[in-house]
Amino acid sequence: VEVLETTDWVGRYVPLIPVYGEEVNIEGKRYFRSLIRDATDAQRMFNYWRSATTELVALAPKAPFIGPEKAFIGKDSRKWETANIATHSFLAYAGDIPPTRQPFAGVPAGALQEALNASDDMKSIMGLHDASMGARSNETSGVAIRARKMEGDVSTFHFQDNLNRSIRHCGRVVLDLIPHVYNGERIIRALGQDGTSEDVQLGERRISEDRKLGIRGVYNLTVGKYDLTVDTGPSFTTQREEAAEQMMALLQAYPAAAPIIGDLLVKNLDWPGADEIAERLKAMLPPQLQGEQGEEDPRLAQASQMIQQLQGAIQQLEEDNSIEKFAAAVKAFEADSKAFDSETKRIAALAKAGKDIFDATSPPGPYDRVERRQGRAA
Repeated sequence: VEVLETTDWVGRYVPLIPVYGEEVNIEGKRYFRSLIRDATDAQRMFNYWRSATTELVALAPKAPFIGPEKAFIGKDSRKWETANIATHSFLAYAGDIPPTRQPFAGVPAGALQEALNASDDMKSIMGLHDASMGARSNETSGVAIRARKMEGDVSTFHFQDNLNRSIRHCGRVVLDLIPHVYNGERIIRALGQDGTSEDVQLGERRISEDRKLGIRGVYNLTVGKYDLTVDTGPSFTTQREEAAEQMMALLQAYPAAAPIIGDLLVKNLDWPGADEIAERLKAMLPPQLQGEQGEEDPRLAQASQMIQQLQGAIQQLEEDNSIEKFAAAVKAFEADSKAFDSETKRIAALAKAGKDIFDATSPPGPYDRVERRQGRAA
């Protein structure tokens, strides 16, 4: 009749997010089909045969007694009337012929079989068998169970794909609204994939180093344009359980890897205190394996800096020790040189003294002047 209230919508998308099933086009007209659309007839047959089975079992006589009419007449006639609904210690009859009890006709097997056939028809039409829903089926091996589950995933893939499209469109709507809603200074709590929370400040331009990717992030959502992506798959809890199972299989095949990946295995186990055990195992690893990829541990950086300082001091001591050894060698060489020079001078003095004595005692000859010259030259 009239508009009661209006609200200004700051976004450009209408916030209605449909999730479509199967879409078909028949003679230019658009039709949407649900998962159970084709299984309607099978469901009706199943309902019919289950109702028929219930009716046949309910109308079957409750194992009556058959005998002559005179056998049920007497003071115990009331007991015969309540024999199917009450427990009596004995039943007395009149006459010579005792009543006999007729056996139960049994459950109508044909109606039950038809109900089972209708149930199997529904599973085949939808492509969802017992293994797809986690129920026990005729598959015995794990490979057969996984193959049957994959058949169910393929048959219902279009539903999951349309759901992902709707989730992506919902993300577009939210991204379009964020700059209009988160336009002031505030602190919000952001959740990671593993469920851990982190307080993030918005509203001001703050640039921080991303330790894992090595890029800079700007936490002012009113600036810039953001894109959206949707990743489908198992939840983080399921991924952690599968990772733990595969790690256990790896350790059984290769036990030598236990000291290296022990902390990662315990971290993925659903135990009380598993994180503390993982931290203790991680502390036992070599320093190069303790920090995550792209993430630097402050304790590791401090230890590395101390090691570098010690290496520099050791190198300086080695250099100082080398200089002292070289100086001592030079001094020893100088001392040896001086001793060698003194010995040379002493030998020369002795040779000169012997020559003078020889010249003084020997008579002069005709070649005396030439020999002396040659002696001096030598």
